[in-house]
Amino acid sequence: MINKLTDRVYYMDYVQMGDSMYLDMYNGPWKYTKENLYPLLDELLSYDSDFYVPAHHDKYNNEEFKSFVKYIKEIGDTVGDCTDLEKAVSAIKKLKNVDELSQFEIDDIKGFVEGNKVVQRA
Repeated sequence: MINKLTDRVYYMDYVQMGDSMYLDMYNGPWKYTKENLYPLLDELLSYDSDFYVPAHHDKYNNEEFKSFVKYIKEIGDTVGDCTDLEKAVSAIKKLKNVDELSQFEIDDIKGFVEGNKVVQRA
């Protein structure tokens, strides 16, 4: 919701994100591409809102959303342009210095790997 304070200044209570930051699930395998996701995340962060409300998850407060963005970009940056899920998982394990990852982390890694496959085919 945007409240107009003056002709040029706006105060944003929350950002209603809808499905905008979810995986592309309508065009082949579910995927993220850094080229599409990163600018969107940066734009959302620029609002410096109190809350960010996705369509299918609990709302994030400002710090939680910043933490999510850091997490998802860390995965995307570490996956790089890799198209091999096992190699990408190994790289994240090494980065985090862990033996196992959660299924959520593996799903996010897979999203970037699948996105890379599409980008490299184009």
